[in-house]
Amino acid sequence: PNGANWFENLWIENNVVKRVARTGIWVFSKWTNRPGCDWGYNHYVDDEHGYYHHKNVIIRKNELLQTGGDAIVMGAVWGGWIENNTSYYAQYLGRSGYYNAGIWTHSCRNVVFQFNEAAYTYKRNNAGDGQGFDIDIGNTDITFRYNYAHHNEGGGILLCNFSTEMTFYNVDGTVKETVAEIAPDWSNVVVRNNVFADNDEAAFDVVGTGDIRNFTVENNT
Repeated sequence: PNGANWFENLWIENNVVKRVARTGIWVFSKWTNRPGCDWGYNHYVDDEHGYYHHKNVIIRKNELLQTGGDAIVMGAVWGGWIENNTSYYAQYLGRSGYYNAGIWTHSCRNVVFQFNEAAYTYKRNNAGDGQGFDIDIGNTDITFRYNYAHHNEGGGILLCNFSTEMTFYNVDGTVKETVAEIAPDWSNVVVRNNVFADNDEAAFDVVGTGDIRNFTVENNT
């Protein structure tokens, strides 16, 4: 890699994605190595030094049908919207050892999910997860509202946070320390006014070795 890079003010809107082998829409980065996102080229010092997240990403009004893995993944984004999207038949290829969901975020901050529908996500042939939605590792300040998850084989929504080994660096790029297990911040998540219907497993699936803090659930059906 030649140097750090990221997206700002990115809109992904009004697309139809059908019958893909892996992921329909994928926004991620190799420059976001930090607790909970343990891969990348950057030498992480803290969130202000050696960390290069995307900024202001909008994923809106997309239709995703039959994705072999995930439908929509937003990762390493600070400030974003995922709204009015539809995911049908995610993870339909059912690969053993793969863990996919319909629409989800990873290592994001200040993101709103709203008015999305995720349905008919598969969980077969020893594949994992299979939920309609997922608020995954290292998410903070997430609002999840007015979404509809139905007929997903793995359940309605996954909420997870895991510890990982993490190397910290000094500003000059030399190694400061390696921590055997550290969990990212997963906090200030609100799930309200959603509908979870006719899913084969639990509406809410909470897993992981890291803390899930300041989690509000209210007025869901």
